[in-house]
Order: sequence, then C-alpha cells, then structure tokens
Amino acid sequence: MVAIHTGFGFRIQRNRTMFRCQAYFCNATYCRNTPGTNTGLQKKAGNLGLDVHVVNVTRESWGAGEPNASEITKLKPKKAINVLLNEKVPQARKCLEEKGLSEYSVLAKALCTDVRNTIERIVEQVLLADVVGRFRMDIQTKGKLGTIAKVSIRDCGLIDGWMTSYSKDKHLPPDEQPSSIFQPDRIESDLTEIKRWLEEFDNRKIETS
Repeated sequence: MVAIHTGFGFRIQRNRTMFRCQAYFCNATYCRNTPGTNTGLQKKAGNLGLDVHVVNVTRESWGAGEPNASEITKLKPKKAINVLLNEKVPQARKCLEEKGLSEYSVLAKALCTDVRNTIERIVEQVLLADVVGRFRMDIQTKGKLGTIAKVSIRDCGLIDGWMTSYSKDKHLPPDEQPSSIFQPDRIESDLTEIKRWLEEFDNRKIETS
C-alpha cells in the first residue's frame, strides 16, 4: 500500500507486500508543521498487519520534496547503530583519508547528528520502553511498562554522557566552527560501546523483589 501526501490529502494505493508511506510535502515548512502524519499512517498499517517503510523528504537547492536516502531516525536503535558502524563510519573514514579534513568535517557533523538522533531514539524506545513517543498521541503501557524497571542510575549516566558528547556543537552559530571534530575511530568506539550496552540491557532480567 502506498500513501502519498499531495499537500491536500493522502492518496492510498495497495500492493501485495508492503504498506509504503511516502510523504511528498509541498514545502519544508509544511513538513515541520505536520507532526504525527507518518505516525498515523504507520499505526493504521500496523492495525492491518502490514509492514511499513517511510521515505523522508528534504528541501534541496533545486526544490522541496526530494526523497532523502538517510532514514536513520526511522530505524530501530540496534539497526541504526549497525548502519552507522557498517556503512556511515567507513564512508567517513574513507573521506578523511582520500579528501582530507575539510570535506570530512562536513560529513562528520552529519554523522554525529545521526549518532545523537539514535541516542534520542534509545531514550524513547529503550529506556522508556516506547511507552510514550514523540508525535504520538496515545500512551501505550500494555506489556511495556514493566521494562522501565530495568533502568539503573548507571544507564542514565551513560546516556547523559553520550548525549553531552554528541550535542556540544548542535547550537553553534553558522559562522562558528566546532570546537573539535570527532575522528572516525572515536565515533566507532562510542557506537560499539552503545551497541554493547544495548545488548546487555536487552538481556537484563527485571528484578521482581
């Protein structure tokens, strides 16, 4: 099933295998002011027992509504980390080795943003067990709430540390350079640490006492 946002409503098309949500917005402002659009479609697809694939759109120099190849923010945390480790970091390392620091710094900033967004998803989907979700109107507790009992003070400290590291340059003015640029080895090391923590957290038993 294909859902295409035309700017005036949704046009729904069905195929045999997938519910594909493609939101082609008239402009970036409309996109920002339409939280929950994809979420509603995804919920409807889930009720129908269909898979969901979301295509993000961005504004490019030639116009708005260009499908964005990066879907890190739509992936589950584990899958997002694997994509970053296996695809994004190697690409960044290759760029640094072949094209130098100037071009790498642009790619590194985007990569660090992807890492930060993934950490935010971890807070939402892992620490809070997807009980509450950004842009989702309902609170879902059934079969989820007890998972929050696994969270420890150490977990909170780790998440705070990662978020601090990858948010330092988020609010810099456009003409101000980042204080430091993370090298590929540093990003890879942090992602590996996050991946190990996720695996440990998933396997952790819930204390019932």
